This record gives sequence, C-alpha cells and structure tokens, in this order.
Amino acid sequence: MQIGLLAAFLGMWALHHGYAGIIHDARLYTFHAFALREPALANDVYLRFGSQDRFTLFSPIYATVMGWLGIDGAAAFLTFAFQVAFFVAAAVLARRLVPAPYVWISVALLCALPGHYGADTIFAVAEPFVTPRLAAEAAVLFGLAAYLDQRYWLAGVHMLVALALHPLMASAGFAIVLLMPNGDRLAYPRALAAAAVLSAMVVAALGLAGAQVRFDPEWISLLREGTPYLFPSEWDLDDWAKNSLPLTTLLIGALAVNPSAARSLCRSAVIIAIAGVAATFVMGELLQLVLAIQTQPWRWLWLSHVLALLLVPLIAQRLWSGSALSKASLFLLAAAWLLRDEWYMLPVCAMAIAAAVGAKTSTDRTNAGRLALFGAALLFVFALFHQIATSILFAIAVPDQSNAPHAIRWVRALDRTGLFTTCAFGLVLVLFRSLRSREAQLAISALCILLIAPLAPAAVREWNAKAFDEHTRAAFAAWRARIPQDAEVLWFDSPQYAWLILERRSYVSGLQMLSGVFSRPAAMETKRRMHAIEAFLAGDPTAAWHDTSRRAQADSSLEATCALGEVRFIVTRHPLSAQAIENAPEGLSASFRGLRLYECGRAND
Repeated sequence: MQIGLLAAFLGMWALHHGYAGIIHDARLYTFHAFALREPALANDVYLRFGSQDRFTLFSPIYATVMGWLGIDGAAAFLTFAFQVAFFVAAAVLARRLVPAPYVWISVALLCALPGHYGADTIFAVAEPFVTPRLAAEAAVLFGLAAYLDQRYWLAGVHMLVALALHPLMASAGFAIVLLMPNGDRLAYPRALAAAAVLSAMVVAALGLAGAQVRFDPEWISLLREGTPYLFPSEWDLDDWAKNSLPLTTLLIGALAVNPSAARSLCRSAVIIAIAGVAATFVMGELLQLVLAIQTQPWRWLWLSHVLALLLVPLIAQRLWSGSALSKASLFLLAAAWLLRDEWYMLPVCAMAIAAAVGAKTSTDRTNAGRLALFGAALLFVFALFHQIATSILFAIAVPDQSNAPHAIRWVRALDRTGLFTTCAFGLVLVLFRSLRSREAQLAISALCILLIAPLAPAAVREWNAKAFDEHTRAAFAAWRARIPQDAEVLWFDSPQYAWLILERRSYVSGLQMLSGVFSRPAAMETKRRMHAIEAFLAGDPTAAWHDTSRRAQADSSLEATCALGEVRFIVTRHPLSAQAIENAPEGLSASFRGLRLYECGRAND
C-alpha cells in the first residue's frame, strides 16, 4: 500500500513541482553564489551597497555545490534536496497533528494545491526553483514537529538552521513557538514580551550603528513603486481573498477540533498571520520603520498556508461528524477552496465561519440547520462546476509551454488548481482502504506505477535542463572577448545572462532594483540608472518594464542610448539604428534567438 501511495504522490509531485530552472529569485541567489567565485562581479550595482545576501549563509553553501556540479547542476540538486526535505518535514509534522490514515492526504493537498501567499502570486511554498526559502521552510516544519514532541533542543537546532538560511521565513517558526499555549491557554504575555524586547534591541543596535531607522519620503516612494507587494495597503481584493482562505480554515479548525496540539496550532497560526500583516502595516506603512519593511512580517502567512492544508483532513472529519450546521460549514469551506482565485470567495468564507460558530454555540435542532446544509451543498456543487469549467477554459486559452510531452502539458494546464490530481489521489487512497486483500493492493500499486511511468522521462529532462552549461558559455566566447572585464552590460530583461554567461556586471535591471529594499544608496543609484535609460526602455518593445504610451515618440537609437556616456555595451533584440558588433550564436535555445550586442561608438568590424 505504501509503495502505491508513494507512486501516486510522486506523480502528483512531478506534475505540480517540476523543476522550473534558474528563474524568479533563483537568479539572484545564483548570482550571489557565483559572485563568490568571480570576485570581479562583487562591484555590481546589486551587491555594491548591500543586499539580502548579508542575512543568509546560503550563498557559500550554494557556491560550494556549484564548484562540484556547475551552475545548472547545483541549482537543480539543491532544489530537489530542499523539496524532498520540505515534504518529508510536512509528513513528519502531519503525523503529530492528524491521525495516521490522514497523513497521506494532508501531504498530497500540500503538494497539489497552489501555495501562493502575499500579493501578486509572487511567493509560494515549495517553490520549484532554488532559494533558501524552501530550505528554511523545511527546517521550521521539522522544528515544530520536534517542539510538539517536547524535544526542545532538537527544535532549537532546526529553528537556528532556518534562521541561518532565511531569517524572514524562520521568524514565523519562532513566533508560533512563542505563542504556543501552556495547557490550553495561548502564551500572550511571553510572546508580547519577547517581541517587545527583541524589537527594542534591534532598533537600538541600528541606531547605535548609524543605520537609518525611518524611511524618508523618497526612499519609501521608490519601494512603493517598484515593490508594492511589500505593503499590505497595496494588495488588491484578490490578494486578500487568497490570504484569508487559510486563515478561515484554521479559524474553523480552532472551533471544530478538540483540545490538542492541532487546535493550538490552528489558533496560534491565525494570530501570528494577522499580527504579521498588522505589524507590517502599522510599523512599516504608518510609522515607516525601515526594519518593519525589511523583515516583512507579513510573510508569516506562509506557515498558516502550510498548516491549513495539513490540517484540512482532520478539520473536515470533525465537521462531518457534527451537526447539520457543522456539515454546512464543511461544504462552504470546500466551496471557498474551489473558488480561491475569485474575490467573491470572501463572503463564502464568512458564511463558513458563521456556520462553524453556530454549530459550536447552538443547540437548536430545528429545520434551520438542515436548510443551511442544503444551501451550502448547492453552493458547493456550483463551485465545483465553476472550477471544472474554469480549468478547462484556462487550459485551452493558456496552455503549458514547457518541453514536456503534449499529454503531460495538457494535464498540467488543466490541473493548475490541483483539483483533479487531488481527487485522483483521494480515489487511490479510498481503494487502498476499502480493498484489504494483498493481491488487490498489489494490483492498485502496479496500476499507479504504470500510470505515472510516462511522467518519468519528462521529469528527468526538466531536472537535467541546462541554461548555463559549458556549451552555452563557450558559444558566447566572442562576446566576452569584446567586453572588457570591468565593463557593465545593459541586458535589461535578463541580467542573469550578463552575470553567468558573459561574466560581466549588469548595468541595471528590474531585478537589481530589489537591493533597494535593504539599502537606500542602492535604491537611489538604481533609480538614477533607470532614468538614464528611460528613452531606451520606452522605445524598446522587447523590454518588459515601462508602459507603451511613450514608445511612439521615444528615441531608442544606439546614439541616444549612448548619449549620457554611462552605457557602453547593450544586449537587445530591438534594432538600435546601428550595426551590431555581435549577433546571437547559432545552435542555442530560443531564449537567445535574435539577440544583438551593441557597443557605443563602434560598428561591426
């Protein structure tokens, strides 16, 4: 049975967590590690004034593995290792929170359902690319499991590992441990005292060190423009809806679950999530404290999302075994999860909470409960059909663009929300529970293995994908020969190629602007550089940055771009009314097709 369930889970994992490559924030963390091996890159504008790399020990680890396996190999290996650690940690924690029969479904839900938190679907749990976030998440989950086992020294070790890898993610673990109850009462005094003392110590240390304690108007306006997701007041209704769903689940769990570690975590996770967002708003936006924005306590939402999914089976069992109002709350909660991408899921969440409160406090046995149950069931059916129809339409309109076989790409496009694979996994689990004979279970296990076997070649190709291998780097040898070692290259949309293939500093890019969160000088310098190339960006239809309203009158010629004397080498697909000194090498992937290298004051020779 375990082999069959493991096979089914691996199939789900291959569909929903296929390796995405060096994308998103993996570009920054890869650059951090690569810069340790290439000291000439240390003066890049992203690193020059300080970045988040100051707060993690991940980069030396990554750089070491990079020396063994190369850039692509190290990124894939660490992503795989961290994902394995994350799901093992989730299973270990789930085993301490829910009955053994529910552990598989808890981890399957965590694997299949989208894990986005915060705003604009930027951050998610179990990300398919290399960052220390995933490793820190795994360490926190291991630490919580050890804490629940009263193995406090082991919990401390795991939490310190998380802190060393990613302090922002680790802080959620520390916050929830501080709030965990003594008996059945939450430890508010202990948590508040610890938070107050720590905050005072940090602010005092920053003041003594001469660091800026509060934002000035120019700095915070730049952050609001470039990184609005850091500010809860900038989140839209859809963002609030997605973030409220795990909190709704945990709040209902706190009402429905009997006194236990599971109920304690439900209550604690709701409180720290709300406190994190509130602290960001009050201390970051109203008081404009630099530390409040840099530490991003709203990111504590990640832990509420993980705990909500791990506890869903237990919460559902408790609701289903209750009154009609309790069952109505379950149907409404399920409908809310099915409608998680729609803002109008919010009133469904409110109704689910109201039904759970009613089931907890009411002794009424009239037809009102049955009527509520009937209405909730109808809403669930509507949400189910809405989700199926939306998934089909979305799969047709926005197909999966990976290199996987067509059938696999279709399944991935169809199951972006995880509905179908979750149902399939649940069916496998029911078959195992209902068919007890050894022969039947062996047959189901064999069928699961046969069904997921076609995924294996595609998964292997994904995890072995190469973007920065020696062949690609060798193809750009002529480009590197053209560009002096101390030069900066404007490769606006793909600074990772300037860093990792050309081995040159990037002049400026949207990605490098993130260093402005941790350094005012970095924010001012990237702003100055963005203004310097504003005409180039406005006139380049391939640059994913400025709006298109000014492109008609913008002068993006090479002469205009070079006029300020700051940019010497430019890489773009857009013709700059001049002869390129190099064109993209032949025989490389489509991501390099059509690229040209320009040099200010030079023509092709």
